[in-house]
Amino acid sequence: VQYCLARALLHGRIMLEHFEGEAFRDPAARALMARVHAAPHPEMGDASDEHLGAEVRITFEDGRTIAQRVGAALGRGPDNPLPEDALAGKFADCAGRALPVAQVERLQRLLLQLDEVRSLRAVTAAIAAPAS
Repeated sequence: VQYCLARALLHGRIMLEHFEGEAFRDPAARALMARVHAAPHPEMGDASDEHLGAEVRITFEDGRTIAQRVGAALGRGPDNPLPEDALAGKFADCAGRALPVAQVERLQRLLLQLDEVRSLRAVTAAIAAPAS
């Protein structure tokens, strides 16, 4: 939790590259991790409607505090969908590790309109990694 929160604060989002190789040794992330404290929220237990939620509270060096509470993670279920641009970015980050950009974009278009695809062969062809 500390690492993920530190990366989110540093970069505004968490990407696969943050979990690869020596990324966890990044001095800025490690310094921030040491300042992150995680604990169960007393109002967000298993019996709560917000049991999958979180509250983040940031205390600045001057003593100011800001807080944000969410009842469920963004993208967790149909009531709180991930915005389309965030979904596209997440897909591109993942698929782009194996496929060229043009192929990722084509595959994404197909998947977003899957109910209109006449044959799954088009999807499997778009998934197939190019010969190197």
